[in-house]
Amino acid sequence: MICAAKAVEMLTKALRRGLGPATIAATLLIGTAWAQPPALVGDAGGDDVLWEARTALEQFRTMVGVVQQAQARGDAEAFARATEQAQQHLDRARELFDRGDAGESEDVDTLRAYAEVLRMSQDTDLAAEISRRVTELDPEDARAWLTLGRDLMLMGGGDAREALEALRTAVRLDPEPSITAEAWTAQGILLFGEGLYELSSSAFEQALEANDAFPPALIGRAALWIRDGKLHDAANLFDTPDLIPPQLGGQLRGMIDKALSDFTQRRIWFDDTAENHAAYAKLLVRFERVEESVLPLERALALDDGNYVHWNLLASVCRSPNVANLERAREAYLRSLELNPDQPRTRQALEELEEQGVTGEAEPEPESEAEPRPSPAIEPPAPSVSSPEASEPAPVEPADEAQAVPAVPEAAEPPAVPDVPADPPTPDAPASAG
Repeated sequence: MICAAKAVEMLTKALRRGLGPATIAATLLIGTAWAQPPALVGDAGGDDVLWEARTALEQFRTMVGVVQQAQARGDAEAFARATEQAQQHLDRARELFDRGDAGESEDVDTLRAYAEVLRMSQDTDLAAEISRRVTELDPEDARAWLTLGRDLMLMGGGDAREALEALRTAVRLDPEPSITAEAWTAQGILLFGEGLYELSSSAFEQALEANDAFPPALIGRAALWIRDGKLHDAANLFDTPDLIPPQLGGQLRGMIDKALSDFTQRRIWFDDTAENHAAYAKLLVRFERVEESVLPLERALALDDGNYVHWNLLASVCRSPNVANLERAREAYLRSLELNPDQPRTRQALEELEEQGVTGEAEPEPESEAEPRPSPAIEPPAPSVSSPEASEPAPVEPADEAQAVPAVPEAAEPPAVPDVPADPPTPDAPASAG
């Protein structure tokens, strides 16, 4: 969990950057790429301390819902208050479970609840130990094996073999399709992290056979597409409304980042078309690698300068602090308006640049009594582009012709960036990668 001050800082910064609540990972509270199944609470009967512990856990879950509602509203203060209260309930539940010796219980519901509290408290080693006990007490429970596999994955590569075996056991028990999809997806993520990309691809395909609309499996497959240079397919997937969650969890987000880096390092060839370069640029923008998107955007426009959506995207990127090429942003907005004059927000963005003094007019040379010196016979160096680590980017105000491209996700809806929208807004250029 995170403290209230940190919650305010994160949400306020995201809102200031224009990314909206979609870019704040919901996994600050749930910790994985998909929602953990609720542990069974059971009935009051039995040990009073453990009953109080389960009650505190229920209160924690309730406050998680309040946190997510505040996040969706963009209410930083309510987000902070709810996060602090959720943390208090979680701490209380942990204290009570420990006091009641929950780890020694023979009741699987108590053990599941205790493991959930440990997981949320980032005590992954002990959570895995308790989840292992659940599989020993109920070896035919596919969900228990799935949970154990996930807990072992959170512990790092040293437990990869045991995690994989637990996930395979979950599948062998022939559970309902939802559990099958989750177990195969977890295998895909684990195998991707081990560099076994063909096996990872096969696991994601198996997950999609069980549930062809399971977002984490779709994201995993898209990461492999990106790595192999199938950028257009991946960009189309992430443009699909109501399908891909924008708040990717740590494991899935790490896959996308690695896939983009691998694509660059492997120097994968693709057809030199405006469509392919624009798709690559959209992916870079969506996943907050804004500076890297300039070259593919410029190439896309060099090949097809008649797409006003792409001109607006270039303008938005050029206005971000890490690029800060305001003259180029102005040129891009002007060209976009030439192609489609009916863009009030694009005009507003252009006026804002003019208010900043970006007018395209050359500034007068300062007068000097010193004798002029000849210019050097070399071109001045190109302006450097700072890295996301060097300076924190922040997107500009949106213009008209392409919807915002948030940094995704483990489960809400990112807006699409249509190729030829009727009257979409220009995408905000997200900032530093998460």
